[in-house]
Amino acid sequence: MKKVSLCIQLGVEQLGLISQKNVENIKNNIKDILGKDIPSDDINLIDRDEQLQPTQTELEKALEYKNAVICSINYDLENLPSNEEMMRDLEYFISLLKKITKEKLDEIFRNNSNVISEEDESYNVEITNPQIDLNTIYYGVPGTGKSYQVKQLVEDNNISDKDVFRSTLHPEYSYSDFVGQVLPDVDENGKPTYKYQPGIFTKALERALKVDEPVLLILEEMSRANVSAVFGDIFQLLDRNQSGKSDYGINNDLIYNHLDKEAQNALDSKKIKLPENLYIIGTVNTSDQNVFPMDNAFKRRFSWQYVSIGIPDEDNNPKLTIKIEKEDQTTERKVKWSELLFKLNEFIVNRENGLGLTEDKQLGPYFIKFDDIGDTKRNDELIKNKLLQYLWDDVQNSMAAFGNANAPLFDRSIHSFSELYECYDKQQVFSNEFLGKDYLNLLVQEEDNHDK
Repeated sequence: MKKVSLCIQLGVEQLGLISQKNVENIKNNIKDILGKDIPSDDINLIDRDEQLQPTQTELEKALEYKNAVICSINYDLENLPSNEEMMRDLEYFISLLKKITKEKLDEIFRNNSNVISEEDESYNVEITNPQIDLNTIYYGVPGTGKSYQVKQLVEDNNISDKDVFRSTLHPEYSYSDFVGQVLPDVDENGKPTYKYQPGIFTKALERALKVDEPVLLILEEMSRANVSAVFGDIFQLLDRNQSGKSDYGINNDLIYNHLDKEAQNALDSKKIKLPENLYIIGTVNTSDQNVFPMDNAFKRRFSWQYVSIGIPDEDNNPKLTIKIEKEDQTTERKVKWSELLFKLNEFIVNRENGLGLTEDKQLGPYFIKFDDIGDTKRNDELIKNKLLQYLWDDVQNSMAAFGNANAPLFDRSIHSFSELYECYDKQQVFSNEFLGKDYLNLLVQEEDNHDK
């Protein structure tokens, strides 16, 4: 039976020699960019007629590709569809072509166009299991570098991008976002249908069931969503045995039927279980826990790693300008971000001579990221536009309700945030209780020494 194809074809001679496994990587990249609804069978790479014989030892067959058909629709030549249907298919292909830019092409073929010698080197990269519990949450005050810790975890263990699944939770984040849901769709003939769209959990699960290396499901800002509702029946899977697999499975036909045969075969039965190589890693800002408190049953299924405040690196530790009133005159003093940060955090929790608040009101060294430590004017603006509001809304106002009302953070003459914001560039806004006599004298002494 003769067939004719409508296809998008790209010249990709830059691919050179690639292994068969990289064909699948390219296909997955194509689906990521052009849409998951494109059937895998419609994505093909066409190799040259002659098969090359690489000079080096190969782990897999190597091919040289001159062209890549990245999407095609096949028609029976003796039973062609109507002109209207073919025009609809053509319009669909045109919409796909609009998504293809040079940057997207680079993304499609990135890390898959290596010659054999470079490819062999990739097999020598040692992928290690992260030295953390399979269910782990990094927590601490804002700006301590929790996300950076996760990033380092990925890099230190050589985890590939395709094995990292990341999502940021928010108040509207739901079970459907996390696991997946059935949504209206249009089939290849343009007819309305319904199709299961997997969420980040299902994608990570399917990947972990098909590979041996560690797969990371990273959930940022977990306290900003109702995590009990987000996890739903997945909560049952968080109990793991010594091997790392879920103690108990759940019946979830939507997830199971979405998995391909390889992933289904990796399960003991039709029950869904977490495999031993799937790590669930979350981050939590302690100051946000009052948004959606986590119940104890959920908490105890995770290992909680505290990320301490620490001190900023020198590339994020500029000198800042603060104003003080001295002898009825407003003078400027220079203070490093690390010094101001330390004094703020100490004053926030000090019950006798400070605000007497809990540690979750403190802030970390990367609460503000300074682009250029030498640009004093710009850095002072960042303090005004990023730090003041947090200190007023989350610290000063908490002090009025729970802390020591006799030791305000800001000058008592300032009664609103608008006043604080307007006064910041003109006068001393921090209270004498916060600055303290010893600290003021130290600033004056340092400034005098600098002038000499």
